Amino acid sequence: MPLLLLLAFALLGTVPLQEIIQHSREWPNPLVYGLRGAFEEGIELSGMLLLVAVTSRNTLGAIASGRGEVFEFARHRTLVLGVAASLAPVLVAATFVLPYPGGPADWLAAACYFGCALLVVRRIVVAQDDAAAPVVALFAWYVAASVGSNAIKLQWDPLVLGTPVGVRGLFVALLLASAVPILRSAGRRASPMLFAGAAAVSAVGSLWPHAQLLWCGLPVLVALHVYAGESALVADEPLAGDASGGMAVAGPAEG
Repeated sequence: MPLLLLLAFALLGTVPLQEIIQHSREWPNPLVYGLRGAFEEGIELSGMLLLVAVTSRNTLGAIASGRGEVFEFARHRTLVLGVAASLAPVLVAATFVLPYPGGPADWLAAACYFGCALLVVRRIVVAQDDAAAPVVALFAWYVAASVGSNAIKLQWDPLVLGTPVGVRGLFVALLLASAVPILRSAGRRASPMLFAGAAAVSAVGSLWPHAQLLWCGLPVLVALHVYAGESALVADEPLAGDASGGMAVAGPAEG
């Protein structure tokens, strides 16, 4: 397993070098450029799949022995939030020195929302939530927020009545405006004043689409806030078979 992990990280470690090669020369032949891109993406996918294949053995072994669960990260809310909050200013600052702003910070926001979506699935799996329409809508909202956080580029600013308007700002405003009804209908807490105020700031701020600090920082703060709320529902729950003797989380088989 250590050798396979080393191989996986070595494959991923070649990607920056390949990116340098891509941007340091012209690629007039589309066939050669396509093959280069396919090789790079194939290396990335191979490295990630190898990591999943290796680490999934630990997950399956922990579950089989009663020492863990599929969504183990849910039990480490403070650690996850602490690491994410510590990374946030570093990743936002990194957007000012990269040729394509937003990337690192956008991935952090996307990861927080995707973590929320996984926590929703976890609650359904352990029968704490029914797979009813409000919960499904919440899951879809989290997935859409995750995808949009990384897919909507900072540079997208179409002219509206002669004024550039940031698509990212409009997306964040729509996300925040829809948050309260979706969160509350699924049984989550959400402050109308907080979300409405942030939605208004985002809507007005969309008139300044290239305010990089705002549009790389605000989405991350919103994502961290939402993850803090969702993860609070499942933090510190004892697992089935926990050595501490605590009550196990009820699963479907337990009614």
